[in-house]
Amino acid sequence: MNIKKEIILYLVLIISFLTRLFYIFKSSPPWWDTTVYAGMAKYIYSAGAVGLWEPIRPLLWPVLLGFFGFLGLDLIIIGKILILIFSIGSVYLTFLLGKRFNFWIGIISSSLLSFMPLYFSFSNVTITDIPVLFFSLLAVYLFLKQKYFSSGLVCSIAFNIRFPYGLLFFSLLLSLILIFIIHKINLKKTFLYILKLCLGFSVFTILFLIFNYFMYNGKLFLPFIEANKIMSFGLWLWQKGFMYYIIELLKQNFILIFGILGLLLCFKNYKNKDYLIISIIFLVFFSYFTYIKHKEFRYIISVLPYLMILTALGIDYFKNNLKGIFRKIFISFIILLIISYTIGITLFVFTYKPYYNPGTEEFYKYFTNYKGEIITSNPMFIVYSNDLKINLFYSWEQSLEVYNKYLNSSNYIVVDGCELYCLANDNYCNNYRDIFLEVVNKNSLVFNKSLIRGDEKCEMKIYKIIKR
Repeated sequence: MNIKKEIILYLVLIISFLTRLFYIFKSSPPWWDTTVYAGMAKYIYSAGAVGLWEPIRPLLWPVLLGFFGFLGLDLIIIGKILILIFSIGSVYLTFLLGKRFNFWIGIISSSLLSFMPLYFSFSNVTITDIPVLFFSLLAVYLFLKQKYFSSGLVCSIAFNIRFPYGLLFFSLLLSLILIFIIHKINLKKTFLYILKLCLGFSVFTILFLIFNYFMYNGKLFLPFIEANKIMSFGLWLWQKGFMYYIIELLKQNFILIFGILGLLLCFKNYKNKDYLIISIIFLVFFSYFTYIKHKEFRYIISVLPYLMILTALGIDYFKNNLKGIFRKIFISFIILLIISYTIGITLFVFTYKPYYNPGTEEFYKYFTNYKGEIITSNPMFIVYSNDLKINLFYSWEQSLEVYNKYLNSSNYIVVDGCELYCLANDNYCNNYRDIFLEVVNKNSLVFNKSLIRGDEKCEMKIYKIIKR
């Protein structure tokens, strides 16, 4: 790579780093999932004395966060710094994967990823979407280097950060089988490759299953079962149409339409393992997230690097089929588009002002100096207290069961009607809510705040439990 190309790569990485550096220090309210991981980190390193536990979550991210918390560092701040590192690392790995086709594919795909609004916006959120993407890209990079055990090992790390990334292991396994069929590679050699990949993947996965065995009284697969149940709660909030992700992606950057052309090129060049593997990973992940009923736009972060590479391939092919002035105009258009997104992201960073609701902050800080257990549907309290233990419920259907289970060990019950609510015509949900509230209202109300959420009024209440 000559000096001019190196300068271009460094510019992409430096601008990506600086914009994110300013962005992560913009104060903003923590996300729900951020507080859950912080709570799990506290739970792990206090041996269950404080924090909270969600069996539906993999362990590696809270273990990593908790290690820094154990050293006395702020979990939210260190989380943002880690996200920054993984975010830039993912941009660089996207460049390396794209560079396997040619240098400009690497530059275009990494630039498109870095300044994609969806991807950039999560550079300030301490959840697993960005870290797991880094490890998944590293696994693919090692796989293409034929380091199959290492690739499987990193796949295992990704899976133990976010469960759906088991699909990556499946994609790479499928790729090995297809490469064997297409290229008629020696069966013994292919078996050895598959064995190495599986052995690598088994390392952290077996450790996780062993942990489950002891943690959940022999129920090895309880986290997967519980995670599947949780996905069905409040499903009406997350159900989207079949075309949801395609429409939202094109809204963010219409140039991604070239990804279709890139995918067709992969089909045409299926004998080339780079084309084959990129297309398989994209199709497996995109198909899965399109198929499931619970859809959140952030889920599609998992396919963004591969989509950007496909888009860059489509752009490159389209450019090569243009002549003279038309080619120059098209190249200028792509350059201006990337520059405009860079400027747009930069302006966003310097003008971004997060919304704070004073009522919610007062609510979440209620237990700052309290030491003990509470029952709640909202984990946000955990980031404002170092001595709090939370027992969570996720729906009105669960509420009474959790309340009765932890009634004796807890001193407070929190009812956050602004986070947990029912549709007006959902009699099933409303019935569970009414029964629960009838029981809870027998306790002593110590905090009550009303807010306007959307067009409706909601209430946040804290009760001191009256022991009977």
